[in-house]
Amino acid sequence: MASIDREQVAADWAKRGFSCDLWIDPPGRRWEDFTHATDELVVVLEGEMEFLTLPDCRLAVSEAHQ
Repeated sequence: MASIDREQVAADWAKRGFSCDLWIDPPGRRWEDFTHATDELVVVLEGEMEFLTLPDCRLAVSEAHQ
């Protein structure tokens, strides 16, 4: 996987109205019944992540920063 320039990602997201923070969860971490009131952008820097969404939610996958 190519290296991600976090400063560039933060700048791109800021232009779109999003903040950018680094969040690290240990393997196997689960967030049960956790919801967001706003849209969210996620970049997985290492490993894999599974997202389960409600039927009326939109999940788009992009490779913009690979």
